[in-house]
Amino acid sequence: MPSQLLASAAAEPVIRGRRGRPTRERAEAIDRQVVETAHAMFLEHGYGATAMEAIAAQAAVSKGTLYARYPSKADLFAAVVEDRVRVWSARAARRDAELPQGLTGRLEHHVRAAIESMADPDVAGFNTMMLVARAQFPELAQIYFDRAVLRHVEVVRRGIAEAAIDGPVCDDPEAMAFALLEAAMGWSWMRSACGGPEQKHCVAEVARDIVARTLRGFGLPVGQ
Repeated sequence: MPSQLLASAAAEPVIRGRRGRPTRERAEAIDRQVVETAHAMFLEHGYGATAMEAIAAQAAVSKGTLYARYPSKADLFAAVVEDRVRVWSARAARRDAELPQGLTGRLEHHVRAAIESMADPDVAGFNTMMLVARAQFPELAQIYFDRAVLRHVEVVRRGIAEAAIDGPVCDDPEAMAFALLEAAMGWSWMRSACGGPEQKHCVAEVARDIVARTLRGFGLPVGQ
């Protein structure tokens, strides 16, 4: 998959032309090509082994152009995370019509989506790359947490706050969102690390169990 991404990025038209300030469309095209190339190279070679100069060469932009936009590789990594979050969010949004109105059903929807997202090859590959690199580059974990994890938490928090329920309302939707996502991602990582069998058939069951335990932990009834 990374080789295909890199080949696709390399196949884009070379972005060179007259000197001077680029148009907005041209600037956006340059940014897109740089970010897509960096994403592919990070997955292919790892964050630590990918030099900014190599990204510039592969993206067919000058080093000056690259550093003017991204002064450090960490800045470029942050842009890649932002881009991936947009892609992943767009995929998740396709299922918004399935979002139930009740709290329990809404939470189960979010937990299922989180588990399924963790199994997506693009997400799994990116997470693996980041986990390998973070020992040497601890700033990556903070970048990912701020730009990806917290946004996911906010989506779930908003879903909890907006749920149509009869009865007591959770007084700390953010804490509940963290608890749900930590359980969902923890289950996914544990299954992946242990090399467990394909679990698609039990995702719904796992989601129901996580939600039920979380609701009880927050003193709320299950099924509302």
